[in-house]
Amino acid sequence: MKKIIILLVVVLLSAEVYSQQYKEFNTGFITIFKNPAEINSYYFGNNPAVLSFEPEDELLSLKTQVDVDDGKFKRFIDPVSNRDYQLIASGKKAIDESQRFKGSFAFQRFERKNWTWFFTRDYQTGNPFLLGDSTTGDTRINGIAMNAEYSINLSEKFSAGASLDYSVDETLKEISPRPTSVHRNIHSRIALNYLFTSSISLGIIADVYDKMERIAYREDEGALLQETIILKFKGYDFPNVFRKKTETRYSYINGYAAGLTFSHILPHKSSLAGYILTGFDKTNIKDDAVLPKAEGFWKNDYLNAGLQLLMHPFNNYQIGFKYNFHSSDGWAKYSPFNVLYYERNFDIHSFTGGIQYALSRKIAAGIEGGISLTALKEEDHYSALFNNVKENILYARTGFSIDWNDDISSIISYGYSNKSVPEYSYNAEGESDYFINYRQYDLTYLRTGYNKHNIVIASKINPWFGGYIYLYLDYSLINPESGSAFGNENKSQFKSTIEYRVKVF
Repeated sequence: MKKIIILLVVVLLSAEVYSQQYKEFNTGFITIFKNPAEINSYYFGNNPAVLSFEPEDELLSLKTQVDVDDGKFKRFIDPVSNRDYQLIASGKKAIDESQRFKGSFAFQRFERKNWTWFFTRDYQTGNPFLLGDSTTGDTRINGIAMNAEYSINLSEKFSAGASLDYSVDETLKEISPRPTSVHRNIHSRIALNYLFTSSISLGIIADVYDKMERIAYREDEGALLQETIILKFKGYDFPNVFRKKTETRYSYINGYAAGLTFSHILPHKSSLAGYILTGFDKTNIKDDAVLPKAEGFWKNDYLNAGLQLLMHPFNNYQIGFKYNFHSSDGWAKYSPFNVLYYERNFDIHSFTGGIQYALSRKIAAGIEGGISLTALKEEDHYSALFNNVKENILYARTGFSIDWNDDISSIISYGYSNKSVPEYSYNAEGESDYFINYRQYDLTYLRTGYNKHNIVIASKINPWFGGYIYLYLDYSLINPESGSAFGNENKSQFKSTIEYRVKVF
């Protein structure tokens, strides 16, 4: 009974402890309160050839996650509320001295509340060819996801690995005309890693992925007298409007990428890891179930890179730094006439640094800060609309960790973010009511600054029945800048994770 009372107190009052105890677990911090074993090409670079980096870590994990965001401070294209529920089981096991396997299986349910018009599941990729209908309602997505990773040591210095992600789901909009959709995603990666010295390694990774979406509108027997209005967007404005009860859309997405990973690890001193990955994906869109006809084509070239450093200059200090870069360059054409409809360039640089200091053997404090620089340029030739926006997000977080006793440790932290828009330009000609009354808020959202307050609680508990329990609670409140078009609207976000890890193999 005493331990149950202590557990409840920790959930309500937590803080965080030495990061070694929070491996592969979100603590709210980005650069500090980190386990040095996570700064390598497997965790930062996703190189499966380095799966055997920590051979003793063979645990079964059972985890439940809930993510909720709610509020009208959003783009028009977004739902008013999102719910994401997941149940995940994962494990890692040595096959023999040179081979290792890791796998996971998840049940997923996504709910989009008060989603207006749109029904394309991945509507935020930049692809302008979106499909929906004139209704506003709730949509649910049920699916499963699986992952498998394998590595083998070919010699003392050379290893190879592969990973495979597979997921399927089905979607239903719970309001007439009740469209349905199915999705299938496959993503495979092969990798090599070579250990030049005891501390320096270099890896090669290559990706191939294939995705498919099928959206189907059929006559709704429960609403025979209700007119169905289907909307086909090719940009921000001037959708094609069809008053018919049946339609089928197929989206076929194929992608390829290749890159490098590297790490430089000096035990008890410093850990450095980085990666660079470049590739492209293309989407072919076809309409009509009987005789599918090309409707649109979208191609996106991208480059991702990152660098993470963790140092221990003194016994009581931990210093961290992280840099991430993403760049994408996409264009879309209307396939029947081979006409360029849309172009999009997007770049983001993110810098974060932090320092952690151990006040005692059981208590440590930390502070970190950073900046994110984003540039977006859109040329919507179909809608005669051009948009250019640059935004800066300043970020700061402070918190501390504590060992309550031998069985319980935890962290609490507070973070603050502020978005500003130093540069914005927009030009459009002859907008329709679809844009003036609705979709203009997609662009208004981009040029609206905000401030964000965030509280994170993370705890690790050693229960009396063995294993470890990890708890994670994350709450954010986002308020737009005063005088903006969103008035007094805001957005709240809540994330929670409960995980149980135990050695059963």
